[in-house]
Amino acid sequence: MAREGRHAVDRDGQREEALLAFVLERRATKQEILQLYLNEIYLGQAGSFSINGVGEAARVYFQKDVGNVSLPEAALLAGMIRAPNPYNPSRHPRRAMERRENVERLMQKIEAADAVEQKWEREYQKRLKAARRASGSWLVKLRLRNPHVELPPREGDAVQEKPGPQA
Repeated sequence: MAREGRHAVDRDGQREEALLAFVLERRATKQEILQLYLNEIYLGQAGSFSINGVGEAARVYFQKDVGNVSLPEAALLAGMIRAPNPYNPSRHPRRAMERRENVERLMQKIEAADAVEQKWEREYQKRLKAARRASGSWLVKLRLRNPHVELPPREGDAVQEKPGPQA
């Protein structure tokens, strides 16, 4: 019986959290939501004090303002989000450095994927321009693929009225 009560509270909490997330998404941009999250997230303990937010974590762990942390330090903070206490660099330096290196590898993979995606996009745009030049216009291609579609008149073209019933 006691377990049912606890689960009911958990479900109520989940509903409340879902409603709060819905309202937040409607009122704030993704950038603002991320900023709120990064300013409040729990990132470990310093003695009996809780470290909340990346700004406070940067000051406690690196004695720096968050805007001045290096990429490896930022990777360490990002890696701590998963499990702040086990990856605390003050208490578990080796484990924290291993996690930081893992995050850096993931960041490099993402950067490489972004570079490939940008290369594909540039190649696509180049081919699209070449196809437009070769065919004269993308409207020509559209017309060839869809002869039943009526195209809008081009700027400067004389507009011909369709013959209709004569009065």
